[in-house]
Amino acid sequence: MKAIWKHIICSLCALIIIAYMVFGVIMGQRNTPVTVCPKLQIDIIDMDERLYLTTDELIDQLWLANLHPVKKPLAAISTQAIENMTLRHPMVRTAECYKTCDGVVHIDLTQRVPLLRVVTQDGQYYIDTDRKKMPVRPSITTPVLIATGNVGPRMAANELSDFAEWLQESDYWHKRIGFVKVANPKSIQIIQRDSAATILLGEISNYQPKLNKLQKWYQHIQGVDIQTYQQLDVRYKGQVIGIKGNTKS
Repeated sequence: MKAIWKHIICSLCALIIIAYMVFGVIMGQRNTPVTVCPKLQIDIIDMDERLYLTTDELIDQLWLANLHPVKKPLAAISTQAIENMTLRHPMVRTAECYKTCDGVVHIDLTQRVPLLRVVTQDGQYYIDTDRKKMPVRPSITTPVLIATGNVGPRMAANELSDFAEWLQESDYWHKRIGFVKVANPKSIQIIQRDSAATILLGEISNYQPKLNKLQKWYQHIQGVDIQTYQQLDVRYKGQVIGIKGNTKS
């Protein structure tokens, strides 16, 4: 009989201790202050190289989506949702959102980089270094190759972007070529910045040997007034045909 009462008393004591512990946890949670976000820090990592957007644009975007984190409990802030919203900005290439131990929410981002500008009768746009369409806006002042005429999206994102990328890396041609005129895929002309002569390229394929050939021709005719040429035809293998008005040389 004594053993039964002893067992009952021990069980009651254990229940009291457990109940006290649960009560303490609940009260502790109630008395713990809720940590809120004191600040949003936006860092445009490549702003020294280019600046196509402002932090105010991103802040307005977050307010409209009810994702601005300041004064919200940290536990209720979704950094993934903020990151996804930031990536929707047309000038943002990459974005990372995270919280630090002081409660500040950070957004680190990089901007899209224009590679080629396309101007057609239907409008104009950029192709960026990821070969994706990028809208035109006044803040983009970076000089890039401009393609005009009959330029389709596939050609812009492939052959012409390849050419624009090669052009940026060419010490000789980078400052000399500014425009490409496309009548059709087999009839492409290059407009030079420092010369009145239009380069008749023909197809965009094999542009490197064609322009290398023209570079050697330029170097070979030192002392000749290049401005007298109206067209330079490099379409034919092993030849550069300089056209002066109605004559050829």
